[in-house]
Amino acid sequence: MSEKIAILHHHHYWTEYLDFLLEDKENFALVSSELAPTVTFRGKALEPFNPDKYKTVLSAGRIWDQTKKNNLIVRFLHSPGFGCVPTIEAYAALQHYHQRCDYRFLVLDAHYRALMVMEGLSEALDFYRYQMLQDSKVSTIKADPMLYPFITTPKQSKQKPGTGLVALNWNCVFEDPKTLLKLIETLAKELELSIVLHPLTVHHPEFIQAIADHPQIKKVYFDLPRKEMISLYDAHEFIIFDGSGTGYEAMMRGCKPLLVTDLHYQKESETFHGALTGGYLPFQSYLELSQYKSFDNDAFLREHFPFLFQYSQQEAIAIAKSEIYQIDFN
Repeated sequence: MSEKIAILHHHHYWTEYLDFLLEDKENFALVSSELAPTVTFRGKALEPFNPDKYKTVLSAGRIWDQTKKNNLIVRFLHSPGFGCVPTIEAYAALQHYHQRCDYRFLVLDAHYRALMVMEGLSEALDFYRYQMLQDSKVSTIKADPMLYPFITTPKQSKQKPGTGLVALNWNCVFEDPKTLLKLIETLAKELELSIVLHPLTVHHPEFIQAIADHPQIKKVYFDLPRKEMISLYDAHEFIIFDGSGTGYEAMMRGCKPLLVTDLHYQKESETFHGALTGGYLPFQSYLELSQYKSFDNDAFLREHFPFLFQYSQQEAIAIAKSEIYQIDFN
């Protein structure tokens, strides 16, 4: 069995969270999840994950693959814009589907502290929230190196006034088309609109086509790597989002945030309820665009991502590597 740790590739935007480890080919091997939409990453074909070959597996999101008695490291940074609920759900899945495995579950320090005071959850989620807080195998991440390029990369262009980039969670594919039409038409009265579609919308080509054909959408972007997202943010004055972490990335590039809150999946999901009540989404509604008030992006980012202002990018990478290297399953 290989001594290397298998970095499990599922979605490319998950794998990007582990960029800082990919060049360490002596200690890590990038392998493809059985359920990955594509078995390549940045144009390179990946070997399929084999639980018999790699004892230790590292993932930046939920592990969907079958495991045996592997050691699992879940460095959970997926959907930071939605606060605690996805973190709890990922932890619950680890307990349900990988019971024969030893594990370590790593979560951002700010999110762990938020777990301590989270209220209004269902009985099931609150059970796992409490279990997480008691679990010695859960530890905190001090810094996320993936976010640094959003604050260190030189400006790619000057933001064009009167432009807006719409970025919604993948659940938008289940939204009533009339609601989305109203959203677009309301924004289009004052903004030139583009939209970036979540990678998971790939399973709904009819939705993608309907958006692409909409006369008030200037351009549709799909499943872009974060490096290309930076140029996109730099070209737009506003970011219109429903809680997606895309909104926070755009704010780091100086985009003005506008929040969408009238979609049915936001009203029905604990994920969105937790984000709205937990202080993750204190932004002005897109319906109030004509009376837009300035928002202090810097103060918000300092509160939710303090490490960006405490450590340099190289310091953050060194810290993140240490958090992985020092894990001992013996």
